[in-house]
Amino acid sequence: TIAFFIIAGFLFAENSKNYNVFRYVKRRMDSIFKPWLIWSLIFLFLLTVGTTVKSLVAGAPFSMILSDWRLGAKTVYLHSNYWLIMNFFFCLAVLLICKDILHSWLFGGVLFLLTTFYSINVHTEWIMPQHTTAIFGFVFFYWLGAQFNHRFEAIEKKLKTTSGWWFMLAVAATLFLAVHEASFLSELKSVDPLNTLRISNVIFSVAVFAALLKVKSLRWLSFLQPGKTTYGIFLIHYIVLFSFLPYFMGELNSNITREFTAMEMFRYQLLRFLTVYILTFVIVKAFAKSEYSWMIGIKPYTKPATQQATHQERRIVLETEAA
Repeated sequence: TIAFFIIAGFLFAENSKNYNVFRYVKRRMDSIFKPWLIWSLIFLFLLTVGTTVKSLVAGAPFSMILSDWRLGAKTVYLHSNYWLIMNFFFCLAVLLICKDILHSWLFGGVLFLLTTFYSINVHTEWIMPQHTTAIFGFVFFYWLGAQFNHRFEAIEKKLKTTSGWWFMLAVAATLFLAVHEASFLSELKSVDPLNTLRISNVIFSVAVFAALLKVKSLRWLSFLQPGKTTYGIFLIHYIVLFSFLPYFMGELNSNITREFTAMEMFRYQLLRFLTVYILTFVIVKAFAKSEYSWMIGIKPYTKPATQQATHQERRIVLETEAA
């Protein structure tokens, strides 16, 4: 999640140079917000329609049905993956408003302190510790991505002179720390032991982003067309996971998984991942090839004009000029 915000900030600094604010925001609204709104509403419908039908059949009061929809909206927009895009647009708004001080270290320092508060709060729980409600928690990483872009030449020189083994070691070590902090929080009965803003996970995410900058391209993954499919997979996979996977593999029951060995749990989770990913990938590819590709953030494909149509257009132009 943190790496996503760093990359988003990196691209913000890159693209905002080429577009004015209005055009930039419009592009983001068309390619990100509209698809997100559609799929989040679809998920909200699937989440609540069953309960609504049962309530109507039972003759429940309208206030109860409305309460179910409010609870469904809270689940979708605060406790599912769809929270991410609301936070993304909040970060975008902050950086656009503060564009004149974008490269100020003082501005970055204030954002860092806000993120640090949320990281400490994971343990202290002064306020609700869930990262989905940490509205100011991710702006720093958006800002950090913009700084990586601003100083990319110097960073790239440093990356070239640093062995890739150091990046692999940093990712492995920080992953180890991130897992153990999550385990520690789980033992303490934390509200959100897998909070993405926990300190170790922040360091791990930055290490992963640095490793991605070092590698630059994973050509062996090119057949997945990540530039075209990633956002669609993000939008649809949770619906598949929540609404359809139970029909394939049953409910994820903690009473059952508690009896698993580590290897059995690994196989079970891997099978769940492959089932959801492959099914979602097929759906996304179908959308990408259709006129509804805009629903996954891809501009609709327009067929190039045929040679006959081109000749006809030229003839019309010539006749018009002659007239």
